[in-house]
Amino acid sequence: MSSPKNFLPEAQLNDMSDFLNPTTPKKSGLEDKKIDKVQEFLDATPGAMNFEHIDGFFNALICGPEPIPPTEFLPYIFGGKMPVFTSKEQADEIMEILLEHWNFIAEAFAGGISYYPFLYADQNEKCAANDWADGFMLGVQLRESAWSDLLTEESETPLLHEIIELRNEISDLREGRGHTIGGQERDDMLGKIIGKLQLIFNHYATLREQAQA
Repeated sequence: MSSPKNFLPEAQLNDMSDFLNPTTPKKSGLEDKKIDKVQEFLDATPGAMNFEHIDGFFNALICGPEPIPPTEFLPYIFGGKMPVFTSKEQADEIMEILLEHWNFIAEAFAGGISYYPFLYADQNEKCAANDWADGFMLGVQLRESAWSDLLTEESETPLLHEIIELRNEISDLREGRGHTIGGQERDDMLGKIIGKLQLIFNHYATLREQAQA
């Protein structure tokens, strides 16, 4: 029996310029069946993100100060390296869904429309958003020096405050410090994040334009 092949060669990644175009039009968000299709593939890929992680990750990459090539950021989604797809059809389907989601987020920010993060809810329909915040901050870390003006404690524009708190909540509790963020406090933080995402996108608009010139 022949072994699976990777049907997404690096040359194809280099051509995926749509991932770097923040104005590609997309009229609606993903259907649940498409999200489930990607999540099923991620669940079978060791070390891969979940879809909430990806949403936060894409938000940071789209809002950030400089474009990051797909060859650099896509492997993080799949646990550090591009996955082995079993067919060209599977590769096309997974990558097209990811690109569709990227375009949906990018169009929202480019149009000044409030973007509501994709979050998984628990059995009580409550969203923790820790994975989303973790994905966002990973995107920040890929160009940490370029984000430095929003990362310093003395920042005059604390646009990342709530995201960093949510990202640190789990690790802080494991290490016996910090506190569990309460339900109302968490809801308030999520509301602030939704309001600040467009501000982050606008904050770095000039730098993105200069990097793409």
